[in-house]
Amino acid sequence: MAKKKTQAIKCLVLLGVSGFLLYQSALEVQTWFEYQESLSLVNKENEELVEKQQALTEEVNNLNDVEYIIRYARGKYLATKDVGDQVFMLPGEE
Repeated sequence: MAKKKTQAIKCLVLLGVSGFLLYQSALEVQTWFEYQESLSLVNKENEELVEKQQALTEEVNNLNDVEYIIRYARGKYLATKDVGDQVFMLPGEE
């Protein structure tokens, strides 16, 4: 009879340990999926920031180019090359 009690206790302890280990494993899997989702969001944000940095670098390079600034001013503010020049706006794409 004592042998059956000890076997029953051992089985209960093993079941408890097994349940605890399964629970911990499930928590680890859940954490891993959360980290994967977070990583994909961070990678997407990083790509957007890299694209923005490239655009800003290109803009800085353009603003260091005198010819670009002159063309920009003429197009945006209707500036003329010489005094007395006239600017005509034609219908078309903006």
